[in-house]
Amino acid sequence: MNHQVKRLFVQHLEELGLMPGDTVLVHASFSSLKTDGISPQDVLEWFLAYLGEEGTICMPALSYKYVNKLNPCFDQRLTRSCVGILPETFRLMPGVRRSLHPTHSVCAKGKHTANL
Repeated sequence: MNHQVKRLFVQHLEELGLMPGDTVLVHASFSSLKTDGISPQDVLEWFLAYLGEEGTICMPALSYKYVNKLNPCFDQRLTRSCVGILPETFRLMPGVRRSLHPTHSVCAKGKHTANL
C-alpha cells in the first residue's frame, strides 16, 4: 500500500513541475490526503527524498496562537506551530532550521536552508 501511495505522490510532484534539486515552499493539509496507513513523517520523507541533496523544502511554522499579548515568549526550538501536523512534524525533524520571527516563522531543510 505505502509503495503505491508513494509512487502516486511522486507522480503528483512531477505533474506539478517540481524537479529534484528545487527549492519549494509547502503549505499543505495532511488530512486532505485521506490515506490510511500514511504518516506525516512518511509524506515529509518522500518529499525530501524526491528533492534530493540539492533540494530544499520550506514550510510555515506559524505560532500566532501560542505567542500573543498574554504569552509573549517565543522559543525557536520549543514553540509549537499552529498550522497543522505536517509543519509541526517537519519542525521537529533532525536538521530542520527555523527562522526567528515569533509569530510567522518558516522552517527549512536542505541545501539552501542557510540562505533562506
